[in-house]
Amino acid sequence: MRTFPLDTIEQCLNGDGEARADGYSGRGMYGKTCATVTFDSLPEAFQFFARLGEYTAGVPMDEETYEDPSLIMQELVGSAQTDSMGRGIVVYFPRWTFN
Repeated sequence: MRTFPLDTIEQCLNGDGEARADGYSGRGMYGKTCATVTFDSLPEAFQFFARLGEYTAGVPMDEETYEDPSLIMQELVGSAQTDSMGRGIVVYFPRWTFN
């Protein structure tokens, strides 16, 4: 399971949605759980991803792990799946958790 900082996710939400570190089981996950972000509308989801990209573009590489935050963010976004919740949207990230 990969991890992404929950505080970064919450900062990029800017009050537009709600993040959950774990506990969502999406289509085809067969009971496995993952991280989610929920939104009331699609424009809120787009704004979140734009803010996430802007934020991680300015973060330097981790000198201990040599991981580039922009590449980790690209991996996170590339894994994103969506589902409707009646009136809202859930974006879930299989094999990811927020810490």
